[in-house]
Amino acid sequence: MRIKQLNIEDAEKYKSIRLQMLKEHPEAFGGSYEESKELDLSFFEEFIQNNFIIGVFDKDRLVGSLGGYINNNQKCGHTANMFGVYIEKDFRGQRLIEKMISILISILPTQIEQIKTSVNKENIAAFKSYQNIGFEEYGTEPRTLKIDGQYFDTIHMIKFFENKLTGSPIKSGM
Repeated sequence: MRIKQLNIEDAEKYKSIRLQMLKEHPEAFGGSYEESKELDLSFFEEFIQNNFIIGVFDKDRLVGSLGGYINNNQKCGHTANMFGVYIEKDFRGQRLIEKMISILISILPTQIEQIKTSVNKENIAAFKSYQNIGFEEYGTEPRTLKIDGQYFDTIHMIKFFENKLTGSPIKSGM
């Protein structure tokens, strides 16, 4: 297993796994398979260039990914967001998500003090994985997604970092 930050040469593989995750688990992601399948490869190339996309490979096959981005406005520039966390079923239970998150955190710029994510309230395994690596729940958004008339709630989570420059903990306002 190899984990790395994706580049534009990985765009076709990323598109493939993105479509797979949206088709298999529509309740877990804000994007839809129907909309995403219409996007051309250049969209995914640009998406990889403009975000931090981490992938896990089994030989040359992409079997998992997650993404992150930084809030670019002045007041929120200390915050990153994580999205699109997915591991193929046969590769779950190997702590690969935790390893990908560690890599994502390690490549974020030093001004980043916290990272946020959201998880479907019914996805207990993902929720516990995030808790195990230091994410804390800070709220629940009811009826975030609506699929075929069924609503899904989302749990919002956050992880605070030590200051990368001083090594001291960053205090939460919570």
